Amino acid sequence: MTRIFGFILTGLLLFLTSCDNSRIYEKNTDIEDFIWNKGNKILHEFTVEDTSLSYNLIFNIRHTIHYQFQNIYIQYELKAPDGQVITKLENIRTADVLNEKWVGEILGDIIDLSSPVTGFQNHKFKIKGNYRVSLEQFMRVDHLIGVMSVGVRLEKNIK
Repeated sequence: MTRIFGFILTGLLLFLTSCDNSRIYEKNTDIEDFIWNKGNKILHEFTVEDTSLSYNLIFNIRHTIHYQFQNIYIQYELKAPDGQVITKLENIRTADVLNEKWVGEILGDIIDLSSPVTGFQNHKFKIKGNYRVSLEQFMRVDHLIGVMSVGVRLEKNIK
């Protein structure tokens, strides 16, 4: 019996330590009072050390069931170590209108959504160094209610 328990415990530890070894960077920034005000830029910085690998860039959004929209527009700016800047608008779907369901993982009144960034899936960065990402809500309202946190995840594309 003790031997079986030991095997199970060892297997569980190996499973937990092997999870998510593709993640290079992930950080989420809490939004005060769950209201993302226009002009409130969320800043993140990550380092690319290996330009031979391909990466996936993902935006994380945590919101409540009180979020009023089917999507969220995020204008982002990605600044490379050489100063080159890419500015784009990302439209992230937060609800499946046909099925009347939230998109993402739902736990009570909270929805966690991870959305791959268009054009940055299986992406090869050309320059090693620190990259800076700023995210800003770009909806038609100045005060976006129900957004709890916004974040960035960079992961190695493992084939």
